[in-house]
Amino acid sequence: MGDRLGRLRTGGAVALASLAGRRRPLFVGWSLTDACDGACSYCGRPDRGLDGFSGERAVSLADEIAAAGVLRVSLTGGEPLLHPAALAVAERLHRSGVTVALNSNGGELARHADRLAHVISSVTVSIDGDREAHDAQRGEGSWQRAVTGARAAREAGLPVNLHTVITAKNTHAVDEALDLAIALDGRVGFSVLEHGPAMDRKDLDDLLPTPEQWRAVVDDLLARKRLGEPRIQNSTAGLRHLRHWPDHHPIRCSAGLVYARIEPDGRLYGCGNLVDAGDGPDLHEMTFRDAFAALPRRDCEACWCDTRVEMNLVLAGRPTALRAAWVR
Repeated sequence: MGDRLGRLRTGGAVALASLAGRRRPLFVGWSLTDACDGACSYCGRPDRGLDGFSGERAVSLADEIAAAGVLRVSLTGGEPLLHPAALAVAERLHRSGVTVALNSNGGELARHADRLAHVISSVTVSIDGDREAHDAQRGEGSWQRAVTGARAAREAGLPVNLHTVITAKNTHAVDEALDLAIALDGRVGFSVLEHGPAMDRKDLDDLLPTPEQWRAVVDDLLARKRLGEPRIQNSTAGLRHLRHWPDHHPIRCSAGLVYARIEPDGRLYGCGNLVDAGDGPDLHEMTFRDAFAALPRRDCEACWCDTRVEMNLVLAGRPTALRAAWVR
């Protein structure tokens, strides 16, 4: 019942923001650190090498986030569990009534699963297909570490979902990802590899799928959705939007309206796609509430991040996105 009431509360807050155009920070993506023990071929965060806040400031920022009325924080990175204050931040947010989710490569999950189970609502583990495909993109042995961590988290009682990035090298990954999701009693969100500010390496040409390859994957996912496949986390509306990649396709934007992104350098942005749009307010110098109020309202030319697309479609009131968010 409590979970249901929490979803109703969240839905009401999103509806108010949508109808009234009221700016209110409801959701935050917090990249705790660029540090990572993975070797993903398409990620440049470890090369950028930002360490994130000190432990003391990270915990005080968690208090500020809760005081600002944020409902959900997704901790990410890099590998967020490599930040020394990651667990303390999660615990502080949880005690303040904020829902906390974790995005992880899985390598540190087994070590921390029991403690995380008390404070995290769910964990999303990156899986790019079977062992061969995943290791080719994320480093030798990374598939086994991810699966071991995901299983440990599930055994500790945590809901576990997966996230799969489709590249030119793993367009066959759908079956393998869904099979693992079934074993974990979870779901899979699919996204396409794209250039992202402060995130990607620049030499991605051999990894970027062609539009035809990506659309074939999306068409397969849509067909499975029509047949009732429950393990696909993307909504039908979300997949139809993503199918347009890489062609410009505008979408209502939640950036700076109900969503904000904290980068390890302490800057706040409306979205991760806006990191290159200029320096955001500095959370070393401002409270979270003041920094959010100072965010400029900028929209991206087009949005291809699966989770941001889903949030934008929820904001727009799209029925299949609302249904997908309800069960997430």
